Amino acid sequence: MTKIKPNPPFSHVIFLANKLELQSGLRPDRFSCSIVANCYSRLGRANLAFGLLGKQFKLGYQPDISLFNILLNGFVHSNQLSKGFKLLERIVKLRWKPDLVTYGVVFKGLCSTGDHVSALRLLRHMESRAEVKPDVVIYNTIIDSLGKDKLVIQAINLFKEMET
Repeated sequence: MTKIKPNPPFSHVIFLANKLELQSGLRPDRFSCSIVANCYSRLGRANLAFGLLGKQFKLGYQPDISLFNILLNGFVHSNQLSKGFKLLERIVKLRWKPDLVTYGVVFKGLCSTGDHVSALRLLRHMESRAEVKPDVVIYNTIIDSLGKDKLVIQAINLFKEMET
């Protein structure tokens, strides 16, 4: 249901998941919790999505990086970037390894607020690390944002750099 285009019925998915759990007594698996967290995130309800992290721990599940990516995305969607960055700091302190999706969400948040300096600094940091290298999506996110903010020369230079 969450893949229905153009308007996925996120609130309906949440309703059905809650109804299923309450009426049947079945406990959700970690994937179901992540799906519901994604629905909350896409609706801009990051705090409710974050509650699903606690639920996973309560149910005895170890969250994975994909759930953290969902939560980060939720903070970006609800314009709570500072909470998202605090979560990212905690993820790293707990020795979770951010992946390409994690970085993509962070770049989306930085660029949506026009913080090109931080985005370019993070890009340079990624390029220098061996673990995760930026891909075309990350470059395009920054280039698009630079272009929209009329920083065309910087966008062209980054594009040329990406080609090499």
